[in-house]
Order: sequence, then C-alpha cells, then structure tokens
Amino acid sequence: MKRRHNDPVKGPIIKEKNRKVKESARADPIRSVKINEQRRKSKKNSRKANKNPTTIESSDWPPTIEEEIVKTCIREFRKETSSDALSEKTCGICGINDKDITQYNIDEIPNSRHLKHTDSVEAPKEYKHYGFILDAAGVDGEEVSCCKTCINSLSNDKLPALSVANGMMFGKCPDVLKNLTIVEKHLISAYRTSMSVVKFKEVAGTGTDQRGVKGNCITFPQNIESIAKELKAKSLPRNVNDLPDIIKIVYVGSKPPTKLQLQNVLHVRRNKVVSALKWLKQNHKQYANIPLDRKNIRALPKNGIPSTVWETLHHSNEEENEKSIESSYTSETIDDIVRESIDDNFRNTENDIIMESSGVIDVDVNSVTTTEQATAAATNLVANMSDANEHGLHKNKLKEHHPDSVTVVPHGPEPVSEYNNPDIWTGGYPWLFPYGLGAPEDDRRDKVSLERWIKFILQHHFDRFQQDHGLIFHVFNVLKKRDVCLHTAMSVRHHRFSETAEILNNLSSERLEEILTSLSKGKIDDPAVKLLLNQIHVVGSKIKGSGYARRIFRNEIQGLMINMGMPCFYLTLNPADVHSPIISFLSGKDINLDEELPQVPNARDRAKLVAENPAKCAKYFNIIFTAFLTCLLRFGNSGGGIL
Repeated sequence: MKRRHNDPVKGPIIKEKNRKVKESARADPIRSVKINEQRRKSKKNSRKANKNPTTIESSDWPPTIEEEIVKTCIREFRKETSSDALSEKTCGICGINDKDITQYNIDEIPNSRHLKHTDSVEAPKEYKHYGFILDAAGVDGEEVSCCKTCINSLSNDKLPALSVANGMMFGKCPDVLKNLTIVEKHLISAYRTSMSVVKFKEVAGTGTDQRGVKGNCITFPQNIESIAKELKAKSLPRNVNDLPDIIKIVYVGSKPPTKLQLQNVLHVRRNKVVSALKWLKQNHKQYANIPLDRKNIRALPKNGIPSTVWETLHHSNEEENEKSIESSYTSETIDDIVRESIDDNFRNTENDIIMESSGVIDVDVNSVTTTEQATAAATNLVANMSDANEHGLHKNKLKEHHPDSVTVVPHGPEPVSEYNNPDIWTGGYPWLFPYGLGAPEDDRRDKVSLERWIKFILQHHFDRFQQDHGLIFHVFNVLKKRDVCLHTAMSVRHHRFSETAEILNNLSSERLEEILTSLSKGKIDDPAVKLLLNQIHVVGSKIKGSGYARRIFRNEIQGLMINMGMPCFYLTLNPADVHSPIISFLSGKDINLDEELPQVPNARDRAKLVAENPAKCAKYFNIIFTAFLTCLLRFGNSGGGIL
C-alpha cells in the first residue's frame, strides 16, 4: 500500500526528495548499500540502548584520576594564588589597583592632551604633575603606571571616564578626619543619610572568667526622597539631643556594660569635632556657608560618651536567642577568634573591639510573603480610611490612633532628590570626600553613573571607601530603589494598564474590607483582585535580587533537572577568609604567599581585617572560586581536573 501525501504543500516536496534519493542510488549502488547498512546498525543500537539504559552503577564512576593530573592542577592553583599573580599596582590616570598595568613615560601616553590641567578644572595640588592631572600613587618621576582601560580610551582619542582628569579625584584624607567614631561622624555630617543601631555582644573565653566585647554596626538607610532640606544641617555640629533619633545602642551580655568598655566606639572628643568642622569649612565647598553652633559645641563632652546616647542604651541578656540568630555554616566564626584571643591573653581593652558591620537592604520586603504584604496593606488602608471618615481626622493625626499603620516622616515642601544630586554623597560622608569632589553624577565632561562609580571606588587605592560600610549599604539601597522605579514604570506601560487603573480607582473602603477577608482566608475569588496580584508578580519579576526574580531562577533549575536529570554530585565551596594569608596580602601586609607556611598576623588582627574590609573579602572569594574552577576542576578543559 503506497503512502499518500494529502498535504498540497509538503506532498510534492517529499515526492521530489524520494525521486532524488532513488536517482542517487541508481547512480552509485555501492554508496546506497553502505547508507542502508549504517541505518540498520543505528536502529539496532538504539533498540539495545532502550532495553539496557546506562546507569551510574554500571558505569565506571567516579573515574580514576591520574597522579600527574592532580599534581598539575595543584601547581596551577598555587600559581594563580601566588604573590606574583595577585600583586597589583596603582594606575596613575584613574587611581584603581589593577594587575594589568603598563609603565609609560609621561610624553609617550597616547593623546595625553585629554589629561592636561586647565584653569576650569578644580583640582587639589596633589593631583598636578608636569601640567597633567594624575594620581600621585601611580606616578614615579616621569613614569606613569597606566591600566589597560585608560590606555584603550586614550588610544581611541577619548578621555577615560574614570580618570582624575574627569573629576574622579577625592584627595587624601587629612588627619583631623581620620579615626572618627560613629557618633562623631553623625555630628559633622551635613546630611542625615542613615541611622545606626550599634549592637555589642559579650564574648567569654573558653573555660575562663575572662570576657571581651565584639560589636556590630547595623545601618538603616533613610528615604532621602521623603526628607526635606530641613534635615540638612543649618548649623554644625548637630545637637546632642538629636543623637537618640540617629543612633541606638544595644548591649547583649550577662550584666550591663561600663562606659570604659564602649568608650572607644561611642565616645565624642569635642576638640576633634571642632577641628574637623573648621577644616571642612576651609576646604569643603558645601561647608563654607554652614555656621558653627557654639551652644551645641559647649554641649559636647570633652572626651566621653554623650549622656543622651548612654541613657538610651538597651541591655539584653538573651544570649540563647543571639546564638540562634547568628548561626552560620562554618564551625569557627569571629566570635571564636575573639575567644581564642582572650584565652591567649590578648585582653579586650578599649582599643581592640572588633567591629563588624551589616546593613538593612529590603527593596521589596523579601522577608514578608506577598499575601502578608497585601493583607497588611489592606488592613492599614481600611483602618486609615474608616477612622478618617468617622472622626474627620487629618492624615497627620492618624498616627495617634493607629501608630503601626502610618509612618510619619518629618518633611518640608521641597524633598531632597536622590537623582543627579552629588551633594548627598559629599555632604553625607565628608570624611570620604574631604574636598567635596569626586561624587557620582556630578557635572563633568564624561558622565559617570552611580553603579559604575561604586564599582570604581571599591577598586580604588584609597581603602577608606571599602571600609565605610554605611556608604556601601546606602549606595546599594539607592540602586535597588532605582531598579524598582525603572521596572515599575516599564510594567505600568503594559497593555492592561487602563484596565488595572480603572480597578484601582474603583477601590473603596468597603471593597478593601472584602479583599482583606478573602486574603485572610487564603482564597481569592474576585477576578479583579486576581488581576492586581498578577500584575504585582509581573513588576517584581524584573527586580534583581527580589523574591520574584529568585523564583525565575528556581524555575530554570527545575527545567534543567527535567531536561538533564537530577544532579548526582553536590559541592559547597566555603573559603575560610579569617585564616587565609591571602586576605592579609590583599590588605597590604608584607607576606610571601609562595612560602609553605607564610607568616600571618595573629588571630585578632586577622579578624579585624575581615571585619573592617568586606570588599577585600569579596575579592578573596572571587580569587579562590575562580582558581578552583579553572585550575582544580579545570572547567571547560577537555583534559579534566581533580573531579
């Protein structure tokens, strides 16, 4: 029975192919026989494979690794983590630390006219070299160290965007702005950009009565868009009575602390604050017109913890709760390092409290489920609308009736913008920008975005940016909020925008109560509410780091497992940064990584290096992880590695 092709398009095409195959068989019968034989073998092997599928038990797994391959992998790993491989130099054009650096004579730099100093460019003296604007850390006489990025830009006859000649100059930090305590920084800041919760924890030595203290500073960013110019200081220093609104102290231990224990972290030195403000008025462009308040200066302690800060200290002895909160994958943490140091008679005086830092970053309230967010929002809306209707309350008075439903932020008619406002950064962190220069999104020849700027300063040879945790968390929060705003706007321009807007406009307090009841039961029948919740998912899925974005990655992993099968081998890589000599090397310590047992600082000093510079820890992890993949596993190498 012949097969007929009813498709008027495919039928003639298939007939034509069959005709060509028959003609080639007649022309070359030997080739035709070989092709048919190959087809029969392929079908036979396929049937065998289906009857006897290959399993892990029947295969030779794990394979035997030759000793020479293991030695080669280890040799390559040590080479990638050697002193020569990790050594960096400073670029004299932009100021970053980089491994790929080339020396140029100042006259041999291509298109060096872009780096010439002009009267229109405001630059401190330390950046002026032979008529050019360069970073002194990368200049040796007439020799200039140049990174590949800067040279490529100049070779294309362009000014490097991150060069000091483009306004990316910060200046050395003067002694009067160094070693400021958390409280002193808040007192001299022109802008209130964040709030701080400083938590101290009592740490006991192993089997001894000796006790030490470790600290953690948690940064809470303030919503700059809701803060008016009234929160920009009209005079400095700030009033000590305002400190409890900015700083909160929590102490966890068996008994309340003494002032001597926390003196080094929380004390205020009146002369230090005054000297810092006088220097800023002379050198920082934002401080020139801010007067010094003599009354506030007299209220500062000469050398001690302000009473307004000390009296609001909260003491807690809930040590068991703290242990559960701070559990980690590693068995040895900084707490253990502190205990070892105490046992080794490294007494915890006021000069050696290890201060870790963390920050609150919650762009879309990831810790709360979508249902909980919707329920809480509906509850607050219902409470606010019903009270306002019943009592005729003004919005500002709702706080008295529902303190948990409304957050009142003091503000004036002109909010401070986070977009294209470099004053927020230079005025909020004067100890990082002593001259008020080098801020992101400033008026310069080649614009530099905030995201590119933060990546740049974390590679800069000035370690003060990497060690200021408040700035890092602040920038990250601003970037995430911008990401939310950008993608929200994109989602609003959806083809269902009109339909969604109409639903929102028609919501009343009674309708909200119905929605609240449905959400509390976990059952939503209203198609309008379902549409709104679906739109929320669309918005959230485009925000990097959000719970919705993570859901997309989980779906991709599930798809890979469906397509390729379940993974049969798991590996968790967790480098011990506290004990690694690489951290000390990256921090500028004189250590030879090529030795079998490099001489490293003691346990407490290593713990301080890790706590003070998270950027170095992130760099260390990247080095180890990259070397592990490329040298030990040899990922992408057909020869294979140790696994």
